[in-house]
Amino acid sequence: MGGGVEEGEEPAEAAVREVDEETSLIVQTEKLLYRIIYDNRNEEHFYLCRYLSGDIALRFDSIEARKMEQQENFYRPDWYRIADLSEMSVYPLEIRDRILKDRLNGFSDTPREIHLKIDQLRNE
Repeated sequence: MGGGVEEGEEPAEAAVREVDEETSLIVQTEKLLYRIIYDNRNEEHFYLCRYLSGDIALRFDSIEARKMEQQENFYRPDWYRIADLSEMSVYPLEIRDRILKDRLNGFSDTPREIHLKIDQLRNE
């Protein structure tokens, strides 16, 4: 999921809203896994979420649906196993690798604050 935190909204609230907007799923944040701070001062938050309800589908009123209508892009929300992340291009790759490692211990050492330099991020 991607998206921004709206004014007056906490990152955890934004995560729940973004999942709903982009997948039609209702989730609850369980735990902050990572707070990523880039050298340009942008931040990203990664949460472990619990599925509550809904069927995965692109919402008809989403920005992504409008872009598909205009043939600007293609979006298809789908389920994937965490174990399959190692074979996927999920960016940033540094966090993908951290998720794969931390899942083995049940994310017991999280949350983590991770500092990344944009010009040093891996592409493959």
